[in-house]
Amino acid sequence: MEKLSREQIEATIKAVGSRINLKERDLQGLDLSYLTLSEANLHGANLRGVNLSGTNLSGVDLSGIDLSGAIARGTNLSHATLAHANLSDVDFGGESMLGGANLCEADLSGANLCGANLSGARLFNARFTGAQYNEQTRWPTGLVPALIEAVPATD
Repeated sequence: MEKLSREQIEATIKAVGSRINLKERDLQGLDLSYLTLSEANLHGANLRGVNLSGTNLSGVDLSGIDLSGAIARGTNLSHATLAHANLSDVDFGGESMLGGANLCEADLSGANLCGANLSGARLFNARFTGAQYNEQTRWPTGLVPALIEAVPATD
């Protein structure tokens, strides 16, 4: 995978808009905060440990992607497809939008969901073991966090 810089990605977005091809690119650890990537092709990209804070990824297909350890505070992932994704230890705190997202079979073990909005998200067979939530976390109607092994935040 070719390693890209934030500057290269920003310059490309400025030139052509958010419809860019980042397929199978090595983006590990990059600061991609506050970019609009809502039309980007990220299939097979390495997104481990990236900073996606405030980034717009609404509607993007991230099926099977590995976002483990990423920072996604205030990120817009509404109506994104994250089925089978590795979202373990991702920081979704700070009002991240996951409403309407497809999280079926996703692994959110250890994720920070404090303040995240998951209303309307599809969560069939998603794993939440040790995921932290608080009173600001918005779950799909009727969901009981303790029954999916999510835990209240301690701070």
